[in-house]
Amino acid sequence: MTTTKPQISCEMHDYFEIICMRLSHVTVTLDDGKQHSGIAQNIVKLDNNEHLVLLENNKILNIPLNKTETLEANNNPIPKHNFKVIFN
Repeated sequence: MTTTKPQISCEMHDYFEIICMRLSHVTVTLDDGKQHSGIAQNIVKLDNNEHLVLLENNKILNIPLNKTETLEANNNPIPKHNFKVIFN
């Protein structure tokens, strides 16, 4: 039996909205240890879960927000737009 994390908090959602508005370069680490890096594009709802639309190596990926362990905005031209958040 697999368990699914509940929907994400409003605070967590705010971080994802910010990176999408800025089209930030990000690295997302999922709860299974997989990492994805690319440009944040949008947030969409698929199968009753929200996903980050990420452009990674010219491919569009849908990353489930409720499986995200860390979010790191990195290599963006404005230094204060770079940050790392660890979600519990």
